Amino acid sequence: MFTGLLKQFLKTAAVIAAGTSILLAANNALAAHTEVLSITKASWNAQKGELTIEGRGEAGFPVDASNASTPFQFLGSDTPGNNHRYKIVVSNPATLTPFPCRVHVEQDDGVEVGVAEADVSNAPPECQGGQNEPPVCTIDTPAAGNVMIFEGETVDYTGTATDIDGVIQGYSWTFDGGFPASSTAEDPGLVTYNTPGTYTTTFDATDDGGASCLPPDTRTITVQPIGGPPPLPNQTEFKMMMNYELGLHRFRVRLLLRTASV
Repeated sequence: MFTGLLKQFLKTAAVIAAGTSILLAANNALAAHTEVLSITKASWNAQKGELTIEGRGEAGFPVDASNASTPFQFLGSDTPGNNHRYKIVVSNPATLTPFPCRVHVEQDDGVEVGVAEADVSNAPPECQGGQNEPPVCTIDTPAAGNVMIFEGETVDYTGTATDIDGVIQGYSWTFDGGFPASSTAEDPGLVTYNTPGTYTTTFDATDDGGASCLPPDTRTITVQPIGGPPPLPNQTEFKMMMNYELGLHRFRVRLLLRTASV
């Protein structure tokens, strides 16, 4: 009888010891879970074209970020170190549809799945339910109006583009009849016109929301042939340049002879 009681006591002690081990393991796991997942920063930088997400979470477990309005739109991941901090930088989020106006982060640390969400600061106008305002393009030089030059001469172009709710991302010039024929610089400089005629120059720009100037700015360039107006049909032109010297003075005479067939 004593032997039976001893065996029963040992079995009971073993069960109690196993339960205690389980409780201790659970307590240790809970003790290790010391950091609540959070977002301390979610900011859009239009100048750099970057969305930065920063926060705190459990060390050693990855934090995944996504668009809160589109859960399957994955934005990036980072694993906090011993300082419990994570940082996720998303390049060119303006190309995403829809733009991540609000971000969602998750972390599975083996004990529980932590979640957090935050609105993106400095977000584009569409995040506030507004419309992206187009940029405004202005050709600074030459001044407004038609420009008249002779063939072979140049026009010096400069421009300005502004955007009240964003940042200018690119410029676009087209020089009909000119050389070069286009430019992506804000101030392209000198453009040469070698052929008589009437041409249109157009200046446009694009902002970080994809909008262009409405309308783009334009200039009309009229290129006159050297010596007079363009020849009439069935005319033949002969051009001659002569230099004369008279004492200390020099003279240059430009002759233009036209013959017409009837």
